Amino acid sequence: MEIAEEQRDIALSHLGLSLSRVTPSALGAAVAPRQEIAVTVVRLGLLAQALDISYRHLEGRRSFGQKVLHHQLVKARFAYANELIVRLLEEVSLVLNGDAAQCAENTQALISEQFTKVSKLMGGHGYLLGGVNAVEYLSSMICAVYAGHFVAPMAAVSPRFDTFTRTAAAMGGEL
Repeated sequence: MEIAEEQRDIALSHLGLSLSRVTPSALGAAVAPRQEIAVTVVRLGLLAQALDISYRHLEGRRSFGQKVLHHQLVKARFAYANELIVRLLEEVSLVLNGDAAQCAENTQALISEQFTKVSKLMGGHGYLLGGVNAVEYLSSMICAVYAGHFVAPMAAVSPRFDTFTRTAAAMGGEL
């Protein structure tokens, strides 16, 4: 695999990364199960990092005379996101040990949903370059580039997508 083209991206540059287009790998479908695990684990690590950023941001803040981290809804958000990380890492370890065939279908969607909720903990501060949204952006890019390859190969269109395209065409629209 070789780098064919590099592009500059402000958010990725802040994280010390760059966006590159590479030549296709000869391994192809042989690495798909490991790629699924790698994408899941990397995105869970980024979600944990987003939780850490949010915690540091909220640590000294007060609202209604009480520390923000002591509000029940904030505690619940941290607990739920942490529980998801722990549960999905256990699921990945089952897959690696051969006790399960693959990760759940909705794993990537669950991670993306948690990123959205964790981003809300920082409010508008999350949109700053050092905030959660830069990490969420990286996670979304990893999911878009790598997760799509093992979810639905281009040759096999899912029945749901086929129904969606036929419905859109019947309504006079196009994709």
